[in-house]
Amino acid sequence: MKILFAAAALSLVAASAGAQQAPGASGRAEVNPDDAEKVFVTPGAADLLASRMIGASVTNRQDETIGEVEDLIVRDGNQLTGVVVGVGGFLGMGERHVVIDPSGIAFSADGDRWSATTDASREALEVAPEFEYDAEAVR
Repeated sequence: MKILFAAAALSLVAASAGAQQAPGASGRAEVNPDDAEKVFVTPGAADLLASRMIGASVTNRQDETIGEVEDLIVRDGNQLTGVVVGVGGFLGMGERHVVIDPSGIAFSADGDRWSATTDASREALEVAPEFEYDAEAVR
């Protein structure tokens, strides 16, 4: 099983953000032909797709299932700053969201099945600050 860190996803986010150009008069991004090589990237073996990370089961080092990756927080379009994990509850009832630092969670793949592991204990997650989807705080 190959272990990949969430920070590896940052390379995709940073590359795509660096490739963005200011919109031209047409409202579409204009790319200088001399910069065309900077616009496109080739994903590498250590890169992760956000769509594969979201929905991954999260366990701790004691192999207890503690939740599921619900979302990713990207700051200024180029820096992965948090992994939103739904914890607690049963069948979606009583679930709460916490944000784990990307350096504190590792993603692994076993074929097409993805999972994540964190050092955070179940007790630590129960007292972690709750993340609430708030239109003013997050876009």
